[in-house]
Amino acid sequence: MDQEKSPMTDLSTQNSIEKTLISIWERVLKVKDLEPDTDFFDSGGDSLTALTMVSMVEQETGKRLPISSLFENPTVEQFARLLKDIKSTPNWSCLVNIKKSGTKPAIYIVHGSGLNILVFNPLAKYINAQQPLYGIQALGLNGEKNPHNTIESIAEHYKDEILRNDPVGPYLLAGYSSGGILAYEMAKGFLETGKDVKMLAILDTYVGDRYAYSTIFKEFSKKVFRQFKKLLFFSKLFVKSPKELYQYQIKIIKLKLSKNAIKEHPEEFPYQKEVSKKYDQAFSNYIMKPLDIEIDLFKVKKRIYFLDDPTYLGWSKYAKKGLKVHEVSGDHKTFLFPPNDQKFARVFQSVIDDRIDK
Repeated sequence: MDQEKSPMTDLSTQNSIEKTLISIWERVLKVKDLEPDTDFFDSGGDSLTALTMVSMVEQETGKRLPISSLFENPTVEQFARLLKDIKSTPNWSCLVNIKKSGTKPAIYIVHGSGLNILVFNPLAKYINAQQPLYGIQALGLNGEKNPHNTIESIAEHYKDEILRNDPVGPYLLAGYSSGGILAYEMAKGFLETGKDVKMLAILDTYVGDRYAYSTIFKEFSKKVFRQFKKLLFFSKLFVKSPKELYQYQIKIIKLKLSKNAIKEHPEEFPYQKEVSKKYDQAFSNYIMKPLDIEIDLFKVKKRIYFLDDPTYLGWSKYAKKGLKVHEVSGDHKTFLFPPNDQKFARVFQSVIDDRIDK
């Protein structure tokens, strides 16, 4: 007959996991003397360090948890308890409840190229107390094969998860960076089935050329002409802000080096590379058509890289009912983080409320 574990055994196991977790967090966050009640985000954690942390936890404990589990278990003690109590495969749903409370219609925000949704964590602190917030993370982050290879099928999967959560609506959709394109396709799916899409928010997504050229010559001509405009843009930027241009180029070099580091150490990111590759292929093959909807475009004030359409980011031809532009503080990488997060939340909530009242 098996003996039941005593409370003392459970406590000992919990303490052992906490020690392991503290050691990992101190290495990842580059801090010392963490306590069981230490909050990962309050200690400097972000989406990149969270990914590294979860990978290290898997290596040292053999247990794989969704990065999104940090939303409900942000302290050492809570995350250790989650690791201790896990008995089966955890919930790897794409739909993650970031902020549960609230009587307003929920807002659903789609992940960007980082694939996870931790970048939306600061936003949850500053939106209205009655505003529920859900994030949609990428398929395949649990290491299982993603069966979807087109934007249409990925968006359909995300839409179905939202419908299971709320089959009635109305629906408020948003997408950050590349997620804006997914949110657009999701809105199309909702509209085709007669659902009420109250809001489609595009969070600094540059849509680019998402339509088919009539001839190869037209495509070639556009690309050549673009190089002249790009050269002119960087020339003006160099005169106006040489320091910022230099810093931006350094960031690009570091980013490329970090990607090479991931390739050189695939054991630390066993599935991230394949997931990213699948999504990149889906985006590259996607052709957009104008949609019978009004779009709210949130674009950053500070931009130090070239865009063909810096005013509307390419969206004006896709929103048949009009495009409303809302400028927000920061650049593409910082407008969701301090000190810009609180400012963005105010603007974002104001637009949400206007859409709900319509």
